[in-house]
Amino acid sequence: MTGTLRLGLDLGRSMGWALSEGNVIVASGVEILSNSDMPIGFRGHMMYNWLLDFTDVDEVYYEKVINHGKMNVTRTAHDYGGYEMIMNLVFYGVRKPVIPIITTTLKKEFTGDGRAQKEDMCRVAHFHGWKGGRPGTAQSNDEADAIALLAVAAARMGQKISFSEE
Repeated sequence: MTGTLRLGLDLGRSMGWALSEGNVIVASGVEILSNSDMPIGFRGHMMYNWLLDFTDVDEVYYEKVINHGKMNVTRTAHDYGGYEMIMNLVFYGVRKPVIPIITTTLKKEFTGDGRAQKEDMCRVAHFHGWKGGRPGTAQSNDEADAIALLAVAAARMGQKISFSEE
């Protein structure tokens, strides 16, 4: 491989991820960590093991959530904090930079609106060439958020993302 290998992560039970080499997205998807009945320790263990496959990346970008909204605030915040800690544990353990992008900043830089909705994030990801989800919907919005992270990282370096044809 040539170019910087970057991983974008939208942390959560349904964890969106995208992998780029240079400014080309080579893979993306959603990793389902569990159903709601599994204890967070088990979900964390699943995430830890899954992330170990990505320790060869050069940089990790993730969506830094500051405000969890009004629905299920306590559980969501606890889960997110656990996922964030596990991600940092894995990547700091192999001395890789972990770069947060605050949600409103991500939305503003990707869509032009810091209050963009899930459908907006998906629409802009499709505009960039993403073939996932279903246009006009929020389907696979976690994957679109991970793609947005890498698009913003590339834009900050004066580049534009594209998608691998494979």
